[in-house]
Amino acid sequence: MKLTTRLMLVFGLAALLISACGVVGRNALIGKWVESKSGMSLEFTTDGRMRQLNPTQGVTTEIPYQFLNDTSFVLKTAAASGGQDANVDFTISGDVLTLNLSGQQVKLARSK
Repeated sequence: MKLTTRLMLVFGLAALLISACGVVGRNALIGKWVESKSGMSLEFTTDGRMRQLNPTQGVTTEIPYQFLNDTSFVLKTAAASGGQDANVDFTISGDVLTLNLSGQQVKLARSK
């Protein structure tokens, strides 16, 4: 087999393996997440909105967000309520989202 054919085969298999591993980074955040203790849910949309539902108060808040990179985003709370924007780091492991905001961690599970 020629070297170029082998390289194409290797790159093709690598691309297939990467796509089979699932969604990562920004795209993995999109969807609905629920915090088990309080029942609070966050839904991240593809058009840059985060909806927060607080079931105990029956209040839904919508806040624009913008990705800074594949593991952090900024909540545009200044635009939504006159507050300060907030940088949030996140990690996703399986169906668990961990948000880190000013040293406070919150774990949420992907809603099915």
